[in-house]
Amino acid sequence: MPDGLQTSCSFDYLAANVKNYLYVAGMYTFEFLIPVGIVVVCYWQIVLIVRRNEREMASFTREANANKIRSMQIRGAQRRADVQAAKVSAIVVSVFVISWLPYATLAFLALNGYRSSLTPISAEVAVLFAKSSAVYNPLVYALMNTKFRASLSERMSCLIECCHCRRGQVVVAQSLSPSPC
Repeated sequence: MPDGLQTSCSFDYLAANVKNYLYVAGMYTFEFLIPVGIVVVCYWQIVLIVRRNEREMASFTREANANKIRSMQIRGAQRRADVQAAKVSAIVVSVFVISWLPYATLAFLALNGYRSSLTPISAEVAVLFAKSSAVYNPLVYALMNTKFRASLSERMSCLIECCHCRRGQVVVAQSLSPSPC
């Protein structure tokens, strides 16, 4: 069945028969609710394990006073890496839920008899969010990487400088050093 503004095809979430009801309910449950629940539980377990390991490392550090400074440096670096990994994970899960929630909500509303309140525009927006979700993960991983952001910033400043030159604007040379562009 064509979706929303009839720009793509999908399953028929509007048909009001038992076969379709079971199909949509199964998709909503087994392809959205359960996977999101599993991901949340798994990430929560990771957080608990990281906390437990931090406590174990803290007690180990107290026992090994000879290398205390080095141990604290290692622990600090590990903690920063763990926090960064947790942030990336939380953002990836949040982006997945935000991407698919409109589509899942649309199917849920149709499933529960609110078909008349669904418009082609609302269906199209939901479809666009869901189908663009494949783009978000690489962006999240790239933008959360410090080295990537620094390189991107360098390249973007070069691009902005080049755009100003092409528009006929005069760009004053900041120094005699060569441009990174």
